[in-house]
Amino acid sequence: MININQICVVGLGYVGLPLAALLTKNNIKVLGVDTNTKVVNNLNKNKIILEEQKLEKIIKKAISKKLLKASLTPEQSCIFILAVPTPIDKQLKPNISYLLKAAKSIAPFLKKGNLIIIESTIPAGTTLKILMLLKTLRKDLIFPNNKNKKKNIFIAYCPERILPGNTLKELIENDRVIGGVSNKCSDKALYFYKHLLMTKGKHHITSVRTAEHSKLFENSYRDLNIAFANEVSLFCDRNKVNVLELIKLTNSHPRVNILKPSHGVGGHCIPVDPYFLISQNSKTTKLIQLARKINNSMPKIVTNRIIRIVKELIIKKNICEKKVIITCLGLSYKPDSQDFRNSPSIEVVRMLRSRFSGMITVADPYIKKIPNELKGLDISIEGTKKRVRKENIIIILTKHKEYKKIKSLYTA
Repeated sequence: MININQICVVGLGYVGLPLAALLTKNNIKVLGVDTNTKVVNNLNKNKIILEEQKLEKIIKKAISKKLLKASLTPEQSCIFILAVPTPIDKQLKPNISYLLKAAKSIAPFLKKGNLIIIESTIPAGTTLKILMLLKTLRKDLIFPNNKNKKKNIFIAYCPERILPGNTLKELIENDRVIGGVSNKCSDKALYFYKHLLMTKGKHHITSVRTAEHSKLFENSYRDLNIAFANEVSLFCDRNKVNVLELIKLTNSHPRVNILKPSHGVGGHCIPVDPYFLISQNSKTTKLIQLARKINNSMPKIVTNRIIRIVKELIIKKNICEKKVIITCLGLSYKPDSQDFRNSPSIEVVRMLRSRFSGMITVADPYIKKIPNELKGLDISIEGTKKRVRKENIIIILTKHKEYKKIKSLYTA
């Protein structure tokens, strides 16, 4: 049992904000903390930028009932949930600096009986690093790795398993892996998910180290499956086989399920998390490394295919390349989402610009201005309806529902 006066959620992004909103639905007071002043100010004014079904309605109701407020700094709370980004650096190594900063920010506000839950995806061993950091900063408290004294701070690692665009549903319905630093830590984290967040999925209790690895292998497994589908596509392209027909027929086998090929892997999970394992042990992650190599190569391969088709069309119609207009539809990394993180669609557009001298326009129902990655590249953005009627060539890179009836030259 945990006495609740307030829960503090650190990180108001794709996981933290929906999580905070769901807690307020259960009449729990939540403090949302973020280092971005704009995010904090907008949230306190009932403004959010995330495209999540029903999220805006829940947020507005929570703020009107004074169950939710945003701040740049934490306050004393009963439970602290850390849901901040853990990207990779230029050397493809995990960067946990945001998480360390979040831990330092809550340290002054910890008190006896507090539960700390880490939801961010992390390299193995990070939970204990956070524990040791907090132990150094708060020597007056007794942390769960102290074997001789009665503990009064509890820490658990419980990775999120959500898909942006469907977060509210998946936070509640998906199974949960709970890795407490001790059995008591696991029990308290289990109580949080079952009775405060009121999750409906199964709860799997394990060690911290196993929980940390489970999330990394989940996303590496998905990366491998995508890489296999892409390799099938490459093989079929070289051997003049209809890849979609082949996959359809192969999947008629009761124990085969090949995914559809793609132009790469985007988002903040699948193209990132495998590197956490690779950096931990490069000798026993050869297949994982190969999958990353294949999926990273796909934007260039798809760009080559598009250029080849475009050149064939130019020769067939006897037109000048500079008079040809290419429109690329969809820039987010997945359909019906505003998430552009690590999007292969953006990478394809960048590569097209470097190899095509004609005009390139882009359209996406979820953006109003050119993404930073495409600024200064002589690429314009216009409404889909206006551009589709005028273009010589239409390429669907991300198949949003708005594009399903559009006939394209190429669908990635």
